[in-house]
Amino acid sequence: MGGPRRKGGVDSRRAACLGCEPVSPDPGAAGWDGGRRAVPAGAVGTVMDDTRQAGELASRARVVTPEDPAYPAAVRARVPDAGPLWVVGRLPERCVTLVGSRRADLGGLRAARALAGELARAGWAVASGGATGCDAAAHEGALDAGGETVVVLASGLARPYPREHAALFERAARSGAVVTPFAPEEGPLPAHFHRRNRILAALGAATVVVRAGARSGALSTASYARRYGRPVLAVPGSPDCAPAAGSNELLRGGCPIVLDARDVLERLGQPVVPFSGPAAGAAAHRDRLLDLLAGGEPAGADELAAASGLGAGEVAARLGLLEAAGAVARLTDGRFRLPAGRG
Repeated sequence: MGGPRRKGGVDSRRAACLGCEPVSPDPGAAGWDGGRRAVPAGAVGTVMDDTRQAGELASRARVVTPEDPAYPAAVRARVPDAGPLWVVGRLPERCVTLVGSRRADLGGLRAARALAGELARAGWAVASGGATGCDAAAHEGALDAGGETVVVLASGLARPYPREHAALFERAARSGAVVTPFAPEEGPLPAHFHRRNRILAALGAATVVVRAGARSGALSTASYARRYGRPVLAVPGSPDCAPAAGSNELLRGGCPIVLDARDVLERLGQPVVPFSGPAAGAAAHRDRLLDLLAGGEPAGADELAAASGLGAGEVAARLGLLEAAGAVARLTDGRFRLPAGRG
């Protein structure tokens, strides 16, 4: 098939549409190696740090069986064959599950982060799968708002996937929990993701699909949630954005729409509370990007990620928030700068 050169498994037209370069392949795709990726030159120290953090996480795990009072009741009731769970941290009493594409557009990343923050400030924990894209944005949004999050892995704790999220998983274990139905040394095999999705669907009092492509794993989680009698809601996306094709189809089929956390809380019959502003931690990261642009020179998302030390997905999400707030301007070539009169 002709067309633009492909970049990381996604053609350049799609990468431009999404607003960020894909950083993680879909499990099960051709050439996917089960989480054992080549290590770029100069990245050995980072990989060693990630491996050390994963080992520490696994060493703190406790195993809970369905007979254990600490076993999540929602999983016991809806996934009777889930088996034992390895848990680090404390499982919150109530969760909303947020799921979405690994290759989300900026609007999807922004929506995942904002919605998770609102739910956290309303007293709800946010559960997701720990993946790149919407999952990571949801976990970070809840944590930055001072709330709790639950990461449900499709691998064992000694081999968490993706490995570059080791620091995020550690944060989640301190403010919520990291959970997996897989023994510590098991890798992220493609078949594991459906099992992970069943647990995610059971844990959430509702499941919100922030972004889903036509064949996204997020749709699998939504399907399980419906099977378990859990409400499924979706965030609308642009009609011409591939990562929103599946979630928009859910809306076309009558799925309730989510514009902010009020829609979720109302569906759950919960009181709607006022949402406060972003947490200080999020503001500090945004200031870091503004500081880098303060010299007046435009910069691309990749340059800002390299200069700030933040991950590409996180920078994309934060730039989206800044752009929506009018704090940065996007140029026609995709780079960012401070608006005229600032800096």
